[in-house]
Amino acid sequence: MRADWQTNYQHTRSNDDDEEFSGDDTQKKWEWSRYYAWRALPSLKAKLALGEDYLNSDIFDGFNYVGGSVSTDDQMLPPNLRGYAPDISGVAHTTAKVTVSQMGRVIYETQVPAGPFRIQDLGDSVSGTLHIRIEEQNGQVQEYDISTASMPYLTRPGQVRYKIMMGRPQEWGHHVEGEFFSGA
Repeated sequence: MRADWQTNYQHTRSNDDDEEFSGDDTQKKWEWSRYYAWRALPSLKAKLALGEDYLNSDIFDGFNYVGGSVSTDDQMLPPNLRGYAPDISGVAHTTAKVTVSQMGRVIYETQVPAGPFRIQDLGDSVSGTLHIRIEEQNGQVQEYDISTASMPYLTRPGQVRYKIMMGRPQEWGHHVEGEFFSGA
C-alpha cells in the first residue's frame, strides 16, 4: 500500500515601501492538489486507488473525482508485451526458423517446432508492412506479408484494458459536486 499527496506551502509577507516591516502581516497557506492511496494488484496486472483521482481516457474528456478505482497498469507487463503489436501465426511442417522483417531489417527471429505457431511478443513500435519468412528444416520456404497499424485504443489479442471507478465528481478546488456515479 502506498499513500501519496501533493502539497504546496506558500509563505508571503506584506511590506509597504513607506513602512518598516513589523512581522505581523504574514500569511501562511497550505495548498494541496490531491490525496490518494493505492495498492498494486499483481494478479490482475492492475492497481487499486482510493481518494482523489483524475479519470483520463483516450476517448472521453477527463475529470476529477473522489472515490475509488481499479485499473489495468501496463507497467506491470514485461516491456515486450506493452502496447499493441500484431499476432503472427502460421504452420511449420518441420522445425523451422521464423524471421519477421520490416523494410529489409530483421526485427524478430525465433525457432518453432513442427505444427501451428503463434508469435505474440513483438515490440509495440511495429507498424506498417511486415515480411514473414518461415524456413523449414527440410529447405522449404514460406513467405508472406501482413499489414499492421497502431492506434491508441488497440490491445494485443487476449489482453483487456479497463478502468472501473466509482465516486463523486470534484472541482479543481476540492469541492465535491454532483451525485454518486460508477463507470467502466
